[in-house]
Parts: sequence; C-alpha cells; structure tokens
Amino acid sequence: MPNVNLIATRRAEKKRVERNTRRLFLGLTTEVAALVALGSMLGVQQMRLQGELSDATTKLLQLQPTLDRIKAIEKDTAVLKPKLDTLVSAKADTLRWRAMLQIVSQSVPSNAWLSAISATGTGDETMITIAGVAGSQTLVGETMTRLQSFPVFGKVDLRFTQLASQPDDPVQRITFEIGAQLKSSSPEVQAGAPGATGAAANTEQKKAEGNKDEKTSA
Repeated sequence: MPNVNLIATRRAEKKRVERNTRRLFLGLTTEVAALVALGSMLGVQQMRLQGELSDATTKLLQLQPTLDRIKAIEKDTAVLKPKLDTLVSAKADTLRWRAMLQIVSQSVPSNAWLSAISATGTGDETMITIAGVAGSQTLVGETMTRLQSFPVFGKVDLRFTQLASQPDDPVQRITFEIGAQLKSSSPEVQAGAPGATGAAANTEQKKAEGNKDEKTSA
C-alpha cells in the first residue's frame, strides 16, 4: 500500500514537471518570436533610414553646385559691401546738400543774390558760409530770418556787411556774409515750402521784380 501511494506521488510530480516544462517552452518560444519580430522591425527601419540617407546624399550632391554659387555670391557681396555703403552714403550726402541748397535758395528774398556758398567741418560742427549781394540791410536781415525759420539750421550769424555801390549809383548794393550752423540730421524741405519747381518759379519772380525795381529807379 505505501508503494502504491509513492507511485502516485511520483506520477503527479512528473506531470507537474512536464506542465512546467511545456509552460517554459511556450514562454521561451513566445520571447524568441517577439525578438525575431522586433529584429525584423529594426531591420526594416534601418533599411528605410539607409534609403532616406542615400536620397539625402544624392540631393545634397545635386544641390552642391547651387551651394557653391551661394558661397561665391556671399563672397562677392562681402567684397562689394564697402563700395555699396560708400555709394549709399554718397547718395544720402548728395540729397542732403541738394535739399540744403534749395532751402538757401528759398531764403534769399527778391533784390538779393548769392555769390558763394561753402561748408567747413563735419556733423554738428558743419558751418555753412553764405555770401551774396543785397539791395539793402533789411534784405540781409530778412535772409537771416528766413534761414533761422528752417529747423535744419542752428545758430545763424551775420559776419559782415559792406557797401559795394558808389554814393552816386542809382541802385544800392551791399555785400554780406552769413554763417549758419548745419545740424547733423539730413535737411528736408518743410511741408508746404516750394520744391525744385517752386524754387525755379521763385527765381523767375525775383528776376521780374528786380527788373521792375530797376525800371522804377530809372
């Protein structure tokens, strides 16, 4: 009787070992299958990445001439930039002085003429020297007043006036010289002030008024 019970126990233990072995085999098989699937996915992903890398390399080789041209253009631009900056600065200076000359032209009243304009210094230290001839001291003062009305000028000084005509001359002529400080900001013709066309018309009006004054004096 004890032998029979021992055989049954051994059989149960054997069955339990067999079940555990089958479970272990199935678990190992499942893990191997998962590893194989993961390896396949990684292989496919690697192949896809290699394909994309190959395509990118091909496109880079195709774009290389364009990149070389861009580098050459950037190099040429770097060489030309100082010249371009010089041209831009020269254009700005030209427009600045052109506007300043228009302002001076508009500041000279009828029966007064400019004989010379010069500039010295730079920036806020730029001084404009305006020389001319006027029919009276009043016209010289009017010229200074008009110059001071433009914000592009700072201090305006009368340097000298001198009688240029003889006592017996029918028309009085006074030479004058005015010094005006030109501000560093680029001068612009004020809104409502005549531009180039207006300045030309103003000049013609001065000539007509001057001829009229001469006829009246005669």
